[in-house]
Amino acid sequence: MSSESSDRPDGKPTSANETKTPRPSGEIKPTDSAIISAADALYEQGMAHYRRREWHKAREVFTRIKRLQPDRRGIDALLDEIDIFIRLQAMEPGAPAAEASSEAAVRRQDDITARSAAATVVKPKRGFPWRLVIIIVLVGAVVALYLLTKIPRENEAQRLFNLGQAYYNSGIYDKSVESLESFLAMSPTANAREAEALLEKARPLAEIQRHYAEYEAVARQENWEAAVTELQLVQARCQKLGYVADPQIRSRCEATNTALPALVRRAQLANLFAEGRAQIDAQQWAKAADIFQRLRGIDPTYRSADVSNYLFVAYLNYGEELVEVAGNATDQVELAIDLFERAAQLRPEDARAADDASSAKTYLAALRAFHASNWEALRAYLQRLYEKRSDYAGGRAASLLCKAYLELGNEAYGKGDKEGALGFYRQALQIKECDHTEAEVLEHKVFVELYPPTATATVTPTETPTPTITDTPLPTDTPSPTSTPQPTNTPTRTPVPPTSTPTPLPPPTHTPLPPPTPVPPTSTPLPPPTR
Repeated sequence: MSSESSDRPDGKPTSANETKTPRPSGEIKPTDSAIISAADALYEQGMAHYRRREWHKAREVFTRIKRLQPDRRGIDALLDEIDIFIRLQAMEPGAPAAEASSEAAVRRQDDITARSAAATVVKPKRGFPWRLVIIIVLVGAVVALYLLTKIPRENEAQRLFNLGQAYYNSGIYDKSVESLESFLAMSPTANAREAEALLEKARPLAEIQRHYAEYEAVARQENWEAAVTELQLVQARCQKLGYVADPQIRSRCEATNTALPALVRRAQLANLFAEGRAQIDAQQWAKAADIFQRLRGIDPTYRSADVSNYLFVAYLNYGEELVEVAGNATDQVELAIDLFERAAQLRPEDARAADDASSAKTYLAALRAFHASNWEALRAYLQRLYEKRSDYAGGRAASLLCKAYLELGNEAYGKGDKEGALGFYRQALQIKECDHTEAEVLEHKVFVELYPPTATATVTPTETPTPTITDTPLPTDTPSPTSTPQPTNTPTRTPVPPTSTPTPLPPPTHTPLPPPTPVPPTSTPLPPPTR
């Protein structure tokens, strides 16, 4: 048997060991016309699957094209998009199982296609190689033209429409809206009404997703007012839609209805807290105390340590403010005592509140003694308070203490106890914060009465009669005149007013000091706390 054959393309005999198996696909040149024709046919088949959203089948076909023509333009982008569609489809509830396909099956089909294409390759006849050259040139021109041509417009529109549907079915509504709007912007002739209807459903769902995501972001930042705003927008769109088929959106709508009341209260507490801090910074103690007290009544657990600290500061300063402007009003001092006691309950270990409460109680007792004209009790209460704080109650305590000493001096004088009166007047003069005008006048008068001024000489001279001149007979001769004897060492007498009982001073005026005009507190006094 002959081991050679003459069916080789170059005209040489074929050895017996050589097989007639076509070249594997990897050895086939991408410019072969049969390979290009097969790839084009596969491309049309793949796009048909693509339009019908048969993603696994489309991927299988485009993978085969990729093996036949690795450099074919647009295949990689299509494969990437198809992979996205496959993943989105898998996310859809009740998605069917993936279509069975394996790389081995794809490779087998690629081999079959390659062998079929190779078998149909036109072998140039010997002596006419120019035909093969012409074919190669034409095919190259077609390939070059294809490479320079973009994906047809209808294919791009179909891709956007498919994306919009896939994103909608997967619950990614913002991407669905974006794809469908881009699709409609191309003024397509097909699927336009379906896209508009789908877009109308996707937009409110996308808004719900967007506002809910913004709510979660601002809630993490504890911006509760903004969180309430976003959640209210979610609720409004949920109520407008009514029943929502998407279980995720439906659960968010239900969660919004449950969470919104609590969130509104939390925002209210946060606003109250911020407002209270602003009043503390502005030293508006009455307003700050009222705000933090209301906040505590709404939710005692909200930032309880901070609220207690701010309440302590507000109670303490507001109480001191009330005492300072109280004047002779006892009701404001009583309210101040109540505030100090509240502060002491908030911080039992802090001695300031207890000390302020004790001082205010002493001052209240002094005011009651003043209204009862009990000057000794007034002096006793205020003397201790003055020694502790000379400027207590804005200096009103010192002024009342002066009043007490003046009245006690007047009472002693009226009883004839001038020494006692003088002592009281002098004690009033020792209080620097008082007006000493009246005390100085009274002290001087009583002192003069007790210690009247005396004569300049130490011994009061007796009145020496003025000597008279005795007539002496004149001598015959003109006698020398005799000088008149003068008294020797007779001191000049300083006239002394006759001793008499001094006219008693008019009784001092017992008209009490005009009470100062009480300055109203900065705001309406706080109501008693709820026990």
